Amino acid sequence: MTRSADFSPKTRRIIAQRAGYQCSEPTCRQPTIGPGATSEQVAETGMASHIFSAAEGGPRTTGGLTVEQRSAADNGIWLCYTHGKLVDTNAGNAYPVSLLQAWKRLHEARIRTELGGHRYSGAGFVESITIENAFGLNEVRELKFGARHVVVGRNESGKTILTNLLSGIARPELLLSYGKFNDMKLRARWFDPDPHNVEILVRPEGISQTLDGRAVPYIPRPFRTVAVPHFVGPEVVANVQGISRLLGLDAVAVRGLLEDLANEPDCIIRDVSVNHDGLIELSVDWFGATRQCRLGESAPSNLGATVLLELAVAYARQQATAEPTMLLLDDFLAGYHGQAQVDIIDRLRNRLDGIQVVVTTHSPFVVAGCGPDWILTVLGGTLSQIQGFRLLTDLHESGSGSQVEVTVVTVRWRRGTRRPGPAGTACV
Repeated sequence: MTRSADFSPKTRRIIAQRAGYQCSEPTCRQPTIGPGATSEQVAETGMASHIFSAAEGGPRTTGGLTVEQRSAADNGIWLCYTHGKLVDTNAGNAYPVSLLQAWKRLHEARIRTELGGHRYSGAGFVESITIENAFGLNEVRELKFGARHVVVGRNESGKTILTNLLSGIARPELLLSYGKFNDMKLRARWFDPDPHNVEILVRPEGISQTLDGRAVPYIPRPFRTVAVPHFVGPEVVANVQGISRLLGLDAVAVRGLLEDLANEPDCIIRDVSVNHDGLIELSVDWFGATRQCRLGESAPSNLGATVLLELAVAYARQQATAEPTMLLLDDFLAGYHGQAQVDIIDRLRNRLDGIQVVVTTHSPFVVAGCGPDWILTVLGGTLSQIQGFRLLTDLHESGSGSQVEVTVVTVRWRRGTRRPGPAGTACV
């Protein structure tokens, strides 16, 4: 019996052609079309696999999509026969939606560049990280990333440790404190677009590193992380120099990004100037009104943090054109009220193309702002055990609850907790 959301022959052909009839799995790229048995025949071995399931109960679930959406080319990825079968094994748990979307994005970008006669050298993505014996994060933990990832946990559950370890791949000094009392091992895998594997062993006496099986004194070109910490004082973002130190970005680049942001129609910044002391003066759209202000103590609450977020996103987008880039927001939205958290996630959604994003949080409002293409990881228990959450049946937890995939995010707030309004794709 034909499933109602199967791909039509035309849609299947579009998916295959956009992939150049090559497998989209980053380490494969196997051709899936070629000469047949006779001069009049063509042999084709690939398949158009559904990212969200074609039918209820299928791998990765339907994600709440309509039949038309599930049968569209956007919901398909071209794979060789082997990988097409593999991604659907065991309900697709090992190959979540966000990972397949990242594969497709990376592969089509490579095909597009090569079609123009150039060798592809653009952005890739971080596939996974495995952590063993990290001080403060005792259990062995493996995370498989997609394009969008939200990590939920109580205070002191290891959220900040995770973001520091991800940043530490490129900045090993951040890792030293996690090997104080025992040997910590960190493994990561990414594509740029070629696959790379790094293993870092942190001992009390120092750090040793291997890249693709070879011992190296340092990792010469790892993926880039743009990290925004969970608390940023207004004095830090009051001037270009403070923002430069926080983001690890040249001051001239900070000025250039500020000027570019002022020209983006969906950014809150409308005009910007920097005086000789590096102090930043802005004209901004702030809660429906245009305001003139200087960043720092006199600026409206959270304005400096919001400008920093805009800069971090712009920086990550620019860097992602040259190398795999991951934006890390470590409980950054905790200082905003619930509705604003939902609104910010929703507003950023269309500006995150090309970069990976990891958001850590203890807030149900942030989860409510995430859509069905986000992977959800819970640290230190299950989602229902965290204050403020009540887990519903349409948010499925697999395994021990350490990693789950969001199908339809529906969050209810316990009595007495402020509930957001209608903004946000996945509100209650």
